Amino acid sequence: MTPEQERQQHICAAYRAAQSAIPMFVVYRPITSDHPGKWVARMHLTEPAAATDLLIEADTLVGIRIQLPPEAVNIGRYFYDNPVIEEVWL
Repeated sequence: MTPEQERQQHICAAYRAAQSAIPMFVVYRPITSDHPGKWVARMHLTEPAAATDLLIEADTLVGIRIQLPPEAVNIGRYFYDNPVIEEVWL
């Protein structure tokens, strides 16, 4: 198994283990101060509301999307979201 496959397996396992907490990945544009120039997705839980330490980083939006669990669904973004947020995946 390649390191990329191991990482994908870890991401999927964490997402599936958190199903009762309603996990979501928030995808951030490459303009954040803590990860300048990188697209970032962080897994958040909604029950209770909290960010997790699971972070995906890539050079492109496509690079983020291919690392997300295959069962996650893109719900886009809301007009009132912070401008650094590109989309959310449930």
